Amino acid sequence: MPLPGKVMLRVEAAVDVEKIMVSVKEFAAISGLSERGVRRLSHIDSFPCIRAGWKILIHRKWAEAWLADFASREGSGACPVR
Repeated sequence: MPLPGKVMLRVEAAVDVEKIMVSVKEFAAISGLSERGVRRLSHIDSFPCIRAGWKILIHRKWAEAWLADFASREGSGACPVR
């Protein structure tokens, strides 16, 4: 309750927060890969993800950089997963 003679203001800010960790389904939508392909990538040791039980969480920015690095390598015509 405001004090007498005082005005209480309510300020709401629109916050657009980008997730740091995303699920397999979310990363598949972001990257254009299939969910199965993203799950296969998660088995590569250098791919930036963690497992929480059955759930796989992917560090969005690091994974995007990982994919860009893989695509830019010379002779990278081979798919990282089969």
